[in-house]
Formats: sequence, C-alpha cells, structure tokens
Amino acid sequence: MDREELPREILVHILRRLGFEDRYAAATLVCKAWRDAVTDPACWDVASVEECFERRLEVVLWSTDEFEERIDAMVKNVVDWSRGGLRELHARHCSNAALVYVASKCPRLQSLSMRDSPNLTDVAGAAIAAACPELRELDLSNTKCISLECFKPCKSLGAAFASAMPGLEVLEFRNGALSDADLQSILDGCSKIRHLDLRGCQGLSNAAVEAASSIVPCFLKPLPRLDEPEFPRYGHWQLYSERFQPEFQF
Repeated sequence: MDREELPREILVHILRRLGFEDRYAAATLVCKAWRDAVTDPACWDVASVEECFERRLEVVLWSTDEFEERIDAMVKNVVDWSRGGLRELHARHCSNAALVYVASKCPRLQSLSMRDSPNLTDVAGAAIAAACPELRELDLSNTKCISLECFKPCKSLGAAFASAMPGLEVLEFRNGALSDADLQSILDGCSKIRHLDLRGCQGLSNAAVEAASSIVPCFLKPLPRLDEPEFPRYGHWQLYSERFQPEFQF
C-alpha cells in the first residue's frame, strides 16, 4: 500500500508517536496526506519544543530576539493544530505573547514548562493563572520577572500559587523569589504537591526548608544558608583595624 493510501486514522496514530521535530518539520514535507494528518489535533495533545534544544549547538543564539521569535512561532502553530486540546507543553525562551496565546487557547492544559524564559513577565503569569485551572505541573524556573503582581489580590507569592492552582502536584521554581511564608502557603494550599524544586531560592530559612522536606515526598531544596562566622580578629587583621581608626596616631 502506498504511503498516501493509508487511512487517515492509522496515519494519525503513527505520526503522533514521532518526536517533536519529526512531527513538526519532517512529516509535513513527505506528502499532502501526511501533512494533513500531522496537523490533526490528536497529534498535538502533548508537545515538547525542548527537544529542539537538546541536540543544538547554537546556545549563543538562544538569548536573541530572532531565536525567541522562532520558538514563539512554533508554539503558536502547535496551539493552533491542537485546537484547544493541548494538555502538555514544554518549551523555553518564549515571550509573553506566546504564553498569553497558549493560555487563551488551551484551557485544558495540565502540564506547562516555560523555564529559562527571561523575558516572561507578570502579564504571562496572570494569563496562565486565570485561564488554566487544571494545571498539575508547572515549571517557571529561571523566569525571574514572574512575581506576586500577576496573582492579585493574593498577599504572597506562595498564597498565589495555592489560590490559582490548588491542584498542583509538581512545581519547579528554581532561582525564584520565595519567602518562608510563601513556602508555607504552598504547602497549606497545594495539598497534592509531591515534587517541589526550589533550588537557588535564597530567601528561605534552613528551618522552613527542613520542615518542607518532611512533608513533600520529592523536595529539591536550596543550599543551606551559612551563618556569618564569629571569631575575634587577631594578628595583622587587628593591627589593620586599629590602623584605620580615627584616633590612631603614627
């Protein structure tokens, strides 16, 4: 049987098993039947644009506007092809516009990763919080412009996560700005949380981190904070201190 004669249902079943790059680019170039089948919503309930980063050596280009525009275009195409059925999306280096577009078109989204997207702001965070109540997994690591403002009227970032996404099971917020109160709000409001990655969050005390470790099955914690060592100055350091006192005389 010629590849163009395969029933559409079988083609879709085959193509949806391909990796992202093969589905997104290669399959669309084979023939019209494949191009039509690969844009079926059933092929795009799960999409990992991250695969485009794993084998590329163009790291120096990742921070450019042109690269961000390429990723945005891919994300928007995936969203359109899914026709609202997208459940999992993993990408990087996206803009506010792309994430707002995802939120407006994909209310059934359950897993979202937009880590390493330095240009994301509260505009994108607010869109996701308002439009995607079914989120179970969220990764906003290294998106330092996402803050409490996108979750008004909550009084803390932790309370915001708990209020907007009470069903969260996995939260990755590496290098984010969280306080002890934020962490406690997450633990209180997200009762299903089973994986919490807060590596690089320097605003947490050792006590809060240890308390969370006893509750969350998989808790990747920040490095412990080191107390300032207390020891008396001596030797030439003592002389150095005295040397620069106002009353010191040569």
